[in-house]
Amino acid sequence: SQCMNAKKEVPAMYQALYRKYRPRTFNDVVGQDAITTTLKNEIISGKTSHAYLFTGSRGTGKTTCSKIFAKAVNCLHPVNGNPCGECEICRGIDDGTVLDVVEMDAASNNGVDYIRDLREEAYYAPVRAKYRVYIIDEMHMLSASAFNALLKILEEPPEHVKFILATTEVHKIAPTIMSRCQRFDFKRIDSKSVAEYLKKIAQKEQVELDDDAACLIGRCADGGMRDAMSLLDLCLSGNSHVTADVVRERAGLSGNTFVQKIVEAVYQKDTQAALGAVNEAYAMSVDMQRLCADLMTNFRNVMVCRLSKNPETLIDCMPDELRYLQETKEKFSLERILRILSLLTQTGNRMTQTEYKKAELEMAVMKMIHEELDTSAEALLCRIEQLERRLLTGEAVPVSRPTEERKTMPSEPQKPQEPVRQPPRQMPDSAGARKSSDWEDILDRLAQLNKPLAAALKNSAMYISGNYALIDTQNTLFAKIINENAEARTSLKRAIAEITGKTYSIGPYKRAVAEKKEEDGLSVLRRQAEKMDITINEG
Repeated sequence: SQCMNAKKEVPAMYQALYRKYRPRTFNDVVGQDAITTTLKNEIISGKTSHAYLFTGSRGTGKTTCSKIFAKAVNCLHPVNGNPCGECEICRGIDDGTVLDVVEMDAASNNGVDYIRDLREEAYYAPVRAKYRVYIIDEMHMLSASAFNALLKILEEPPEHVKFILATTEVHKIAPTIMSRCQRFDFKRIDSKSVAEYLKKIAQKEQVELDDDAACLIGRCADGGMRDAMSLLDLCLSGNSHVTADVVRERAGLSGNTFVQKIVEAVYQKDTQAALGAVNEAYAMSVDMQRLCADLMTNFRNVMVCRLSKNPETLIDCMPDELRYLQETKEKFSLERILRILSLLTQTGNRMTQTEYKKAELEMAVMKMIHEELDTSAEALLCRIEQLERRLLTGEAVPVSRPTEERKTMPSEPQKPQEPVRQPPRQMPDSAGARKSSDWEDILDRLAQLNKPLAAALKNSAMYISGNYALIDTQNTLFAKIINENAEARTSLKRAIAEITGKTYSIGPYKRAVAEKKEEDGLSVLRRQAEKMDITINEG
């Protein structure tokens, strides 16, 4: 019976890491040094405001600093602006026995009645603490009438009352409220600071956390310490050694493998490889929306590498990832990167409205490879830019014409069509060509584009005849080079176009034909002079 009456021991409830290691003083807050220093100085000097507005993204320390501030202004033995954590007031606020500090969630208590009750209660003197402190979280969720009810007490509050308003969407706060508060903007915590703090927690928990895993958690947290600690808590479930692969598995990340495969397939314009990489990621239960976001991050980082001299200051990545990005930036033009980023942004938005996320990503990959399938303004501008570059360099522009299948009756066999013979292109008459004075400048420009060809055209000249540029050179290989080497022909056309401002066709200057024409003309003149008994002096 004694055993039956004995109380059963209830195991202690597991406490999440973000609650277990929540900062107790301003010195423990990570990444908000400017704000915590200002608040400590105000508490030390006794010049605290009656209302504060804390704004910033989730998990950056708004609620934590609010609770620390509430304890610090009421602490019986403050230490350099920090609460001591040992006096009865500090302990009472922590365990909820001091009712003078009220924390209210405006998301669920957003009506005007809650604010009216708060306003009536605020006029009563505090029971145990020095100040009544009201912490209103998610302040932007209050209704318009609730804002108006709070406005009067914020304007003329009792001396024993302090308000701390916290919000993630400061643009929804009424200007009349903001003007009566001292505002603090909490910035996102950089991934390096998050990783260092997580390493300290892992050491206290006596678990092993790899450096690259800590950095990956920091990047996934997107500047929020609470999200980072929650992800670490998830990775520690069943693992005493957290690696980067464990983080990718727990967070549902696609990993660099699939992203790099798709990027390489897009560069090679390999449709089969691109679709295969997407299908492989889908088979591995990778979230398609997350894969789209990872592709966008990858191309964003490639864009930064193209535009910045020190990309490592703007990109959070490991050294091997930075080397990969530096290599990838040479494969894509800036216009194409911007088009892909715009395409992925639109795809990500559409994924939130459909269940067929894989199909959306596959369509985006196809448009990334085949630019003619993308009818967006960015794609059209990219194609126009490519056409302008080809026209400037004289490169042939491919024209795709639709083909139609012609149906023929089985009893009527098709007759083979004779090939259409194009008439040979006639070169202009060299005798009427005029010598160009720009040839030396053209050769100087050609030496920058194609140095071997410029050397082969040494001691040469150029004649202009209509739309033709005729090259007079003793090098017998010139005609063969121009006819068989497209690169040489393109570089010569480009040099001529840049110097003269006009595009010419290229051909050889036939000196023998020109001299023969000149001789034939003298012979005709001599015969006419003899018929008229006119003596011609040959000298």
